[in-house]
Amino acid sequence: GDFVGAKSITWDWTTTPYNGPATLRATSHDIVGNMSEYTVPITIYMAVPSVPGNFTATPGTGSVVLDWDASTYPASDDFYYQICSGTTPDDMVLLYTQYSGSETSYKDVFTDGSTGTHYYQIRACSLSAGDGRNSEFSATVSAAPIADAEIPVIESVRAYNGLGNYDGKVNSTDGSYVYVSVSDSVGVKEIKVEISPKDAGVWTVLGTKTGIGLYSESFGLSALESFDDGQYDVKVTVTDYYGNPATGQIVLTLDNTPPAAPAI
Repeated sequence: GDFVGAKSITWDWTTTPYNGPATLRATSHDIVGNMSEYTVPITIYMAVPSVPGNFTATPGTGSVVLDWDASTYPASDDFYYQICSGTTPDDMVLLYTQYSGSETSYKDVFTDGSTGTHYYQIRACSLSAGDGRNSEFSATVSAAPIADAEIPVIESVRAYNGLGNYDGKVNSTDGSYVYVSVSDSVGVKEIKVEISPKDAGVWTVLGTKTGIGLYSESFGLSALESFDDGQYDVKVTVTDYYGNPATGQIVLTLDNTPPAAPAI
């Protein structure tokens, strides 16, 4: 540009949408026609990344797997991907931002038990200055997750006392707890622990943990302070994202009675 009396100028990517080596030249003129010129070689990244290619959506159990070909950009570590999704092709919102430009796959896991069709688009965005140098969105793809019919797996249920032993002997005041570990092909959303006098089938809820991707939880036994000493059944119920339940049981021995004082 031409400037009179200016000491500095700026330009943005819309002025020079170009990637690669360039020459920056500045010239000055005085009022009688004298001119001086200064040039410096530079490398600029002003163009947008390319649109991610071959974007596909593949149904999976409780999920949709998205794959694409990497975008091209001279600064290979200077861009990221935005994935948008929705239940209609005309109403999509940002689902996930993948900040590694070299990663070209994402699994959309459905924690709500969905089996409906979902629609997706992806684009590449430049990291530089957050100035909106984004590629166009890819073509829209769609897929529906496959309902998960597999029950969760209860890997372990153990009753620990305050010393860290898991021989099944506990009390309510030393920090004893029930430890549960689980797994599932998609994900676990709830773990519930109940207790009943042995073989009575009269269940009291010790605790319920809910969330996304549960895999191990501990349940304290302080609520057993008013319970009689003896054996108790402990029942664990685990539920995955698609409502599939699994149950398991152990037996623990509650001993809240302190030992007799020693005779002196």
